[in-house]
Amino acid sequence: MLALRQSRRVCVVLGLLGLAAVVPMREAASQAGQRPLPRVAYQRLDSLEQVALTGTTFAVRLDAVSTINSIALGQGNCVGGPAPSVIKYPGLVSRLASIYRRSQDANLREAIVGKMLWQAECAEAVAFLAEAAEEAPSAPITSAGVIYDGFRNTPQSDAVSILVAFGPRGESVLRRMHSQGTVRDSIARTSLERLSRHGFRRPK
Repeated sequence: MLALRQSRRVCVVLGLLGLAAVVPMREAASQAGQRPLPRVAYQRLDSLEQVALTGTTFAVRLDAVSTINSIALGQGNCVGGPAPSVIKYPGLVSRLASIYRRSQDANLREAIVGKMLWQAECAEAVAFLAEAAEEAPSAPITSAGVIYDGFRNTPQSDAVSILVAFGPRGESVLRRMHSQGTVRDSIARTSLERLSRHGFRRPK
């Protein structure tokens, strides 16, 4: 059962990685009439960050994060490529990282980790994912008196899985975390150990 659950989780992550080159274009097209132009949104980063932290519903908070993420769509990215040689809108990863650190919304934090797949700031995205992967584990999530048994994804385990998509940059960080034992979340540590058996590269 454990192997089956882990296999399903790997398939989901790999599916997301495979869409990295396609989804940004679709997302940008679908949002063209709903969100401000990149230049306008970039000028509103302070207010978007506040909405992401204080919005009254998850949908509002997620929309603010997605708007920040959408600013750089279409420039190329680190995963789907090609990554741009000049970053037109610098500092977006830093903004998302700031929201991640300050937010108490577990679902929003998990969404921010996933949005690193679409970033153009490669070094910054990898550094953030390493920080997220090394974060201390959260308390077990409970629902109606039931404690989950640890087989659900965590932001830390997602960060480990997504780092694989960053090629040599991600591999270097994964090797460092593995050798130093800095990943503390048990699910993320299991993912990292599994990746070590594949040379810290995406399983084929």
